[in-house]
Formats: sequence, structure tokens, C-alpha cells
Amino acid sequence: MRSRLGTRMGKASAELYFRKLRGSFSRAVATSVVIVILHAGQSARAEPWKCATVSPISGPLGYQHRGDGSRCEGLYEPTVSSQRIDLLNLTNAIPRSGSPKFAQISVPSSLTDVAGLHVVGLSLVPDTFYRLDAPISPARPAMIPTSDVIMPGGLDLSQLGFVGYSDKWIIPLNVQLTNTNQPVTIISIESI
Repeated sequence: MRSRLGTRMGKASAELYFRKLRGSFSRAVATSVVIVILHAGQSARAEPWKCATVSPISGPLGYQHRGDGSRCEGLYEPTVSSQRIDLLNLTNAIPRSGSPKFAQISVPSSLTDVAGLHVVGLSLVPDTFYRLDAPISPARPAMIPTSDVIMPGGLDLSQLGFVGYSDKWIIPLNVQLTNTNQPVTIISIESI
């Protein structure tokens, strides 16, 4: 192709054409690299927690992202023909009745290298369809404000069950009631 251009445009014109083409190509590559870097930077931001596939009720108590997007919580419409059995509670104890501001849900500290840890909370009351989904780790317990859905929905923490899951395991959880959003140290049998 270069020889054809050289004969049509003359040798000097063809060289100038290729310099411009090479410069345009370099600018295009540099622009592409900048775009890729910007795109990679945008994808590095924390993505919201992936909500379960349920049909939320309409209104502010419906199942949706809550807080900073790190959890999904709310009331949902029941599935008419469900043939599932859900494990409803695997905690150290069902919380007593009361009106604390937060539920602190944590996993045993020995699970530092377990992938995909998350908590699922469900109602223990028949015909009450509440659900919570949130990531959890030994270093970062889930702090669930009762003022978002639990209290306005007429629920009490003693009416909810919580189960921990990982990519491979079902995990027992510790649940504590607190009036502060700062994690409370839990002394467990394994640490004594």
C-alpha cells in the first residue's frame, strides 16, 4: 500500500502522510489507555451488595438496598408456589424482646480465610415476609439499625432468625443487641 501511495502522492508527501498517521495512531492508543485507566478506576469503587431475587412490597419498607448499599433489607411478597425449606436461625441465642437501636451480627473470629461470608435474616413469624442480606466478616460485623425496617414494620428482634453462609458452609452467628453502631466485643467460648 505504501508503494501505491508513494507513486500517487510523491515520496515526500507519502512520508508526511505516514508521520501524521503514526502520530494519530499514537494519540489514539494514548487516549485508549487513559479511557481504560479511567474505566478501571470507576470499577474499583465498592459495588452495592447484591440483593436476593424477591418481589419487594411497595413503599419505604420494601426489600431494597439500605444505608450505604452494603445490605439489602425489607419486606417482600411471598412466593405462591415455593418448594423450598429455609433454615431460619443458627445463632448463639434468639435475642430477647426489647427496643435496641442496632443488632450486631458477627461470625466466629476463626473464620478469617473463609470466602463469601454473608448473613441472611428471615422472619420467624408465619406470614411475615422480612429478609436481610448483608456481607459479614470476623473483622467487620453487620450492624443492622432497627429503625430502618424492623421497628417500623412492627417486628421485634426476637421474631427474626439469622443464618451465616459462605461459598461452601453454613455458619453459626453471634447476635447482640446494642444502642450504639460501634461493634461490641463478644467473648465466645472459643476464645477462653
